[in-house]
Amino acid sequence: MADRASGTAEVDDGMRDELHFLILHYLSSTPCEGATAAFAREALEHGLLPRRHDPFGQSHVLSYQQCTNRFAHVEPGHLLQLLERVVGETPAGRHLTERGVSTLLGAGPDSLLLAPPAASPLASPPSAPAATAATA
Repeated sequence: MADRASGTAEVDDGMRDELHFLILHYLSSTPCEGATAAFAREALEHGLLPRRHDPFGQSHVLSYQQCTNRFAHVEPGHLLQLLERVVGETPAGRHLTERGVSTLLGAGPDSLLLAPPAASPLASPPSAPAATAATA
């Protein structure tokens, strides 16, 4: 069994669990009923969905149905809306859009995970030349 901490470092387990729910919720809107059922079963079995805490401080994984009840405001297309916002509102996403690139799977200069060229506010400022000490 894979460790929950594997994958991208620096990602909160709660956010990872929410992502699994969003993936499952999106999948539920597709014709892939078998895949949806299998992922729901596996996600519950491996504790990959959001959790609730009881009055005694114990953590319990929610089932997919419990998640859909708790997060009733989240539509199946929520994940796609979030991705569209990332592409449209991040410097890297705007850079790709300006170039006519529309993909989440880009590599190299077409990757959303890379900072865009120097015009980005996220890019590091150029290094100042090293000051030379004047000798007297």
